[in-house]
Amino acid sequence: MSDQKSSVLTKLRFLMPIILGGVIFSMLVVMPLLRSRNLPILQDTGPSLTGHILAGSFAHEQKDLSAAIKYYEVALGVNSDNPALLEKLFSLYMSAGDMDKAVGLAPLLLNKEQDVQQAQLVLAVEKFKDKKYEQAEAIIEQTRDDPFSVFVKNMFLMWAAYGRDEDELARAHAETLLGLNTLNTLARWNIARLFEALGDDKRANELFISVIQKNAQNNVMRGSSFFSDYMGFLVAQGRGDEAMMLLESHLPQKDQTPYTLDAYRVVETPNKRNALSPAEGLAMGFLELGVIFSGELPAEITLPYLHQALWLNNKSDKARVVIGELLTGMGDENRALDIYGAVTSSSVSRIFARLSEARILENLGRKAEAQSLLEKLADKETHAFTLQSLADFYRRDEQMAKAELIYNKLIDALGEDESLNWELYFYRGITLEQQDKWDAAEADLLRARRLSGNQPFVLNYLGYSWIDNGVNLYQGLEMIKKAVAQEPRNGFFVDSLGWAFYRMKDFDTAVQFLEKATELEPDDPEIIDHLGDALWQSGRQIEARYQWRRALALEDESAKQKEIEDKIDHGVLQDAAGAGSGTSI
Repeated sequence: MSDQKSSVLTKLRFLMPIILGGVIFSMLVVMPLLRSRNLPILQDTGPSLTGHILAGSFAHEQKDLSAAIKYYEVALGVNSDNPALLEKLFSLYMSAGDMDKAVGLAPLLLNKEQDVQQAQLVLAVEKFKDKKYEQAEAIIEQTRDDPFSVFVKNMFLMWAAYGRDEDELARAHAETLLGLNTLNTLARWNIARLFEALGDDKRANELFISVIQKNAQNNVMRGSSFFSDYMGFLVAQGRGDEAMMLLESHLPQKDQTPYTLDAYRVVETPNKRNALSPAEGLAMGFLELGVIFSGELPAEITLPYLHQALWLNNKSDKARVVIGELLTGMGDENRALDIYGAVTSSSVSRIFARLSEARILENLGRKAEAQSLLEKLADKETHAFTLQSLADFYRRDEQMAKAELIYNKLIDALGEDESLNWELYFYRGITLEQQDKWDAAEADLLRARRLSGNQPFVLNYLGYSWIDNGVNLYQGLEMIKKAVAQEPRNGFFVDSLGWAFYRMKDFDTAVQFLEKATELEPDDPEIIDHLGDALWQSGRQIEARYQWRRALALEDESAKQKEIEDKIDHGVLQDAAGAGSGTSI
């Protein structure tokens, strides 16, 4: 018994500094940090509340939205009158898409006179969803008058008026929306669907055409569901031939992307096109707002619009796909997998969802599942983009022979215009180079360079390959310099430049660039290994061994670990320009 007590006391003596350190850290660092973020929710609250708030904040930072919500719910139960807590939990509900709970908190926020625009909007959407349009209008009229809020307000009022059969009022709101000159593509597209619903096909067509004319010169058409939407409009009017001519003019490659495939499917296998309901029209507007801002604004701002789009139109698989993309970008990959799994329709969104699921599974290290999913999809949907997704997976997984076979098939099927497909030659060149088929690889990489107009990744790979093979050193150096000039903060490009100088025995210059590369990519073992080689050749052996030890700690592959261990013991060959630089002696 005394031995047990002694053991416990020993553990307590060991743990006490850690426990006290954690308490002091919370008092001196975490608490002031949270207060500095305008969260007065920690003041005069007691230990239980503080602990749940800290735990909720940590869970949110770790992308565990479900856990964060649970902790903040407990905290709000302790202090239900705290407006900052109310606002935080409301924001979490909106990000998670728990609209019923968000609606429950919204009146409490407004009663606290909190200026939370989303609280008014979600209450208005709830009424709109239940077809209580006049009540919805009364709430939305109370929102702010900044340009973006006015845009959302008029779009909302437009569809609410349509829902009340106030067609002229709906048209008036549409004209106001156009007059704002804000988010023109979205406004015109959304209003075109309203006029189509009103039976004014001429005005709808004018608006559709204006969007095409505005965006035809860029890649918007290739990456948007707008085109397939307009194709459906034309087919419904019996203008299928015109639709096909327009498609072949703007999107000549049928299966280049899921969007282009969808546009062709609408024309080739037409289905009955129904006019949008008020809820579907507003949902479409919110969805496109989310799409537009998904790459520009934080997800906490964008997600509420997407979730409300799905709330208004639960059949919107496109909303699910966009939400999944945002969650993936936030690092919440498990939640993204859940929402992708809910995409079950036969629409193009299903293909998107399966491809996205596979990429997440690969990122999570579940490569066998990812490969199985992609192989099944490519077997069923034999389109260029599904086959390339499988080939790209094989290439990343170093199954080069399998990847090469698919790239061969895709390249053989190319038409006359190869410029849009330079990456196929680039990726096949990589697979060939990795299989020591250098002559064929070089031909593909040179072709990719010509077709891409000196795309920096092509320049870097070809230049690096030349230098690493000890050929065309000066040409390779100039290529890499061009790549670095285009992307000066790309650590891998800067590493290539340093390695070029290394192979040309300019070790001091090599060290300068390789040090910069390790600053840009501090956790890449190959770059750190290169820096070690350059330091060794510069006579800085102690520093070289330090860098090699860093590289060894980060390296996963056993063969490369053995190479680094040999260099730590013996250094590197003096002939840096010869084959196999870094070989142990």
